Amino acid sequence: MSRISLFNDGIKVALPARYPQPSGTQVSLADGIAALQRIKAFMSPRQSNAVSELMHGEEGGFFIAKMIELDRRITDMPVTYEQNEVSDPIAYLHYFMGGSDWYITEKDMEGKGTEQAFGFACLNGDMMNAEYGFISIDELASLIIRGFMTIDLDFHFDPTPMSVIKAHLGDRYGR
Repeated sequence: MSRISLFNDGIKVALPARYPQPSGTQVSLADGIAALQRIKAFMSPRQSNAVSELMHGEEGGFFIAKMIELDRRITDMPVTYEQNEVSDPIAYLHYFMGGSDWYITEKDMEGKGTEQAFGFACLNGDMMNAEYGFISIDELASLIIRGFMTIDLDFHFDPTPMSVIKAHLGDRYGR
């Protein structure tokens, strides 16, 4: 069991070993660190710092593999306007904080891909005002609310059609 400080506040949190590296996979810490460096613009600094520390701990195999998976997903995901003609676009990334969710269907076609992505936002469970639009991942990743809360990239989200996501949100918050 390792103990790390997640928020640079000196409070150490115990992390049990739940996610050993799957047998038969050959990924190295260097591969995970390289992947994290390529995608860190898609995360808050606190989240990327925590992941960097966690890759060195007992659960390192999980975080190394996850960063490599996310790096591939972000590299291969569509850029803005590529899903315009798709009737049921796929969300590739999910960001969350409290009852607010942002689903990214396309990364920006220019720069790091984070300046002007496109997706669906549902703030505070308000399905009546949830909408598609341009989303700045840079702004999402840089927000710190009340001095400690950040909007985080969901590591357990798999690419999902928006129809499935909207049905789930509708069931959760009411249509």
